Amino acid sequence: MVTLTLLNSNNHQTIKEWHFNHNNIIKIGRVSDNDLILSNFPQVSRYHLELRKIKNKNNWKAVSIGQNGAFINGVFFEETLLPNNALIQLAKKGPLLKFSLGTKKNKFNGLRPSPQRAEGRGQKES
Repeated sequence: MVTLTLLNSNNHQTIKEWHFNHNNIIKIGRVSDNDLILSNFPQVSRYHLELRKIKNKNNWKAVSIGQNGAFINGVFFEETLLPNNALIQLAKKGPLLKFSLGTKKNKFNGLRPSPQRAEGRGQKES
């Protein structure tokens, strides 16, 4: 599974997260036929970046196809292998994405408390 996380450029706090389970290509851009749509960022091209799974491996490569370029961990690239937890910036001063491989972690290990129980935790009312 691939997780792409949109980060705040200043403090790297998570803004939004997307999970891709069965894609061999993940298309990123401004228009609606991309897999990840970033329509609120004028720096991003209509078709900006493709992430491609390398056959028979759990490795991915990034291919920049946008007009304004892309950077991985601060380095400009046109096509490169993607290391796990890479920071991908789409265009100079564009959105920042974190690329992560692996399983989706659930802090409740798949079990979520019922709303009644969750509300009942904490201080007792007097």
